Amino acid sequence: GSIVGAYIAVDFSEDLFKKFLSIIMIMVMFSILIKNKNETYQINKIKNKWVSIILFFFIGIYGGLIHAGVGFLMILVLSKINFLKIAQINSIKVFVALIFSTAAFLVFLNEDKINWIYGLNISLGSAIGGWLASRWSYNKSDKILKYFLSFMIFIMAIKLWIF
Repeated sequence: GSIVGAYIAVDFSEDLFKKFLSIIMIMVMFSILIKNKNETYQINKIKNKWVSIILFFFIGIYGGLIHAGVGFLMILVLSKINFLKIAQINSIKVFVALIFSTAAFLVFLNEDKINWIYGLNISLGSAIGGWLASRWSYNKSDKILKYFLSFMIFIMAIKLWIF
C-alpha cells in the first residue's frame, strides 16, 4: 500500500495535504476518546484480524502518500478493532511504520524527491521524540495516554488547518 501512496504523493498539493491530514487527525482524535463497548478481542478474533489486514493496506497507502499522522490511524485500528492497550500499540506501530516507510523511501529515492537536510532532521527528531515518549508513557494509565494523545492531535490539526 505504501508504494501506491508514494507514487500518488509525488504530485500532491501541499495545501490539500494539510487540509486532508487535519480532517483525518480530528476524526482519529474523536474515535480514540470514544470508549469501546466490548473490550474483549476474543469474540471475533479471526474476523478482526482480517479487518485489520485490509485496513492496514489502506493505512499503507496513506502512509506512502502522506506519512504524517499515520501513527494515529494505526492507533485507531489497533485500539478499536484489535482492542490493544496504548503501550502495546506503540511497539506495533513503530515496527509497521519502519516497514512501509522503507518502501516509500525507495520510491521517493527513485523519483529523486528527497530533501536530505529535512529528512535527516525529521528522522533524528522522530527517533529522539519516540524514545522520550516511550520512556514517559511506560507506566502511565491508558486513560491518561488517550487524553494526552487526543490533546496533541487537536493542537496539531488546528496548526495544519490554519498555517
